[in-house]
Amino acid sequence: MIKRLEQMLKQVEKQLAQAHNETERQALLQEIELISGQLQQALAALSKAMNGQTGGATSVDIHA
Repeated sequence: MIKRLEQMLKQVEKQLAQAHNETERQALLQEIELISGQLQQALAALSKAMNGQTGGATSVDIHA
């Protein structure tokens, strides 16, 4: 999942560089924020799982 999110983030960053107007830029920036948040959640879940402190995290949380 983390690799997929990284790829999505790179793609959106490329689109942002090619955005033609402010509306497109704002939409892409919002998408970047969403993907970044998902990436942070996935990394936190993975970190907890690796430390054996799942705190309710499951494989679904990590691979969703």
